[in-house]
Amino acid sequence: MNRPLYVFYGDEILTYYFGPSHPFNQKRVKLSVDLMKDLGLFSHKNQLLPIRQASIEEALAFHQEKYINFLQEVEKTGDIYLDQGDTPSFRGCLQASLWIVGATLQALDAVLTESVYAFNPGGGLHHAHRYRASGFCILNDAAIALEIARRKYGINKAAYIDIDVHHGDGVFYGFYAEDWLLDLDLHQDGRTLFPGTGFVQEIGEGGALGLKRNIPLAPGASDDSAMYAWREVIEPSIREFKPEMIVMQCGADAHYGDPLAMLSWSNNTYTNFARSIAELSEEICNGRLLLLGGGGYKPSNACLAWAAIALTVSGQEAPDSLPDSWTEKFKEAYGYSPPESILEPETQDPRTLQSTQKTVQNLKALIQSRITPS
Repeated sequence: MNRPLYVFYGDEILTYYFGPSHPFNQKRVKLSVDLMKDLGLFSHKNQLLPIRQASIEEALAFHQEKYINFLQEVEKTGDIYLDQGDTPSFRGCLQASLWIVGATLQALDAVLTESVYAFNPGGGLHHAHRYRASGFCILNDAAIALEIARRKYGINKAAYIDIDVHHGDGVFYGFYAEDWLLDLDLHQDGRTLFPGTGFVQEIGEGGALGLKRNIPLAPGASDDSAMYAWREVIEPSIREFKPEMIVMQCGADAHYGDPLAMLSWSNNTYTNFARSIAELSEEICNGRLLLLGGGGYKPSNACLAWAAIALTVSGQEAPDSLPDSWTEKFKEAYGYSPPESILEPETQDPRTLQSTQKTVQNLKALIQSRITPS
């Protein structure tokens, strides 16, 4: 893992703002990038780069024109909800969303035209569907990037991995019948969490049968469950499919203490996943790896998890303690002290590990029975 890492960030993404009482706030992204700076991530070959705004035409690579036209009208006043109550509109909401998409497309361009990894921690808005908003997500930057990778760059096989605690339904169902995309989604069981989807039985259709794989985890599932699912499903699936590029949505809301979810991962899982996916990208697709942010509603969890991912793919170790300069910035922004270190004890839960093992066995058996010729 000797490639440079390009991180894309601009304060323009702070305009994606639902109000002071809403749980989704991009200030956590700014503070995560500040932590990367204060840890010296950009003092060597790695770069922090500004972002651009995507065009309407680029958004239409995934989204329906009728939906984009609707957003163009709605953003003039910003006085309605875009879904059943999670995603309010606001003045300029489409323009703000296009900044997030633009940052992801810049990261995509870097991955496919330069020998680098790329990370947009402000991206990963995976709930938006082709025709509607959902779950704090107005435009689906991940899905747009996947479509543009195929159309502009001729990518014939891509893999999308989603480790957000919430099922990435916008991407999963948006490409459910597409045989060029392997979708691997590790999340809290949809029977216990929004959006209520992402079950083992959903494995794609038509030529994509077996290429959509959900691994729902029971509430309380810890590092041991996460790593078991990764080793047993995600790693072998990537090796079997042999994608030409990998996109990973790195939502940080599966970390213990997140107020909107019930999994119990530590930063060890994010570090281990980052190391593994970087190694897999080198082994299989010449290091073509695009990383995106996502959920994470305890700000300190998101900041530390994304910094851990950035350090790991850069081949750097997390220090024993966080810089005082950053700790003060965080306290000023949020009014409480963050943890003293990225480093944490591993979490384990034998009960939920057994549940995860059963889920993985069921998924493997289903895929074997549905796609193996009799």
